[in-house]
Amino acid sequence: MKNLTTGKEISFEEICTLLKQGKCIVLPTDTTYGLVCLTTAKNALETLNKTKANPQAKPPQVLCTFKQALQYAVFNEKALKAAETFWPGALTLVLNATELAKTFLPSQTIGLRVPNNDLLLKIMQELDTGLFASSANKHGQGYNPDLEVITKVFAPQGIAIIEGLSLGQASSVIDMTKEEILFIREGQITKANFKKAVS
Repeated sequence: MKNLTTGKEISFEEICTLLKQGKCIVLPTDTTYGLVCLTTAKNALETLNKTKANPQAKPPQVLCTFKQALQYAVFNEKALKAAETFWPGALTLVLNATELAKTFLPSQTIGLRVPNNDLLLKIMQELDTGLFASSANKHGQGYNPDLEVITKVFAPQGIAIIEGLSLGQASSVIDMTKEEILFIREGQITKANFKKAVS
């Protein structure tokens, strides 16, 4: 793996060390390139929002393993069926947060996704926690999948940018906190496919 910020190879262990130090990293995912940091890192939300230049704190997506997802959110029968059908993959489920999740995310709900990406899953298994994740762009600038653009944006901040394959299409986001399912964003998984799977 190559860190485009330094132009040097970076090991799995070095990536984990940066994350444990509370740093943000740009990593390829099965959707877009993501700016990520550990959910358990000190001031993680503040660090992520500052790095993205978000004008106010807003809850990011949480990437996690399936096991971690069951610890972070309350799953009803339909939500569990959706997770078992589409995870790992490009589906973000908004669910009611558990007390454990509220220790790192000050919100009653949580947006979770189990990515179809071996590196991310290995990191989360190794560090035994999920990752806050947001698209790799500054607030208000829009996402551009071009690695050169991403490098110009984040390399000056000293953010490690890990080269890899990213498909460039955002995940579908579906709110299942209430009885009526709400489609917030239709991405790789269509409404029709989702409804067919959970009906």
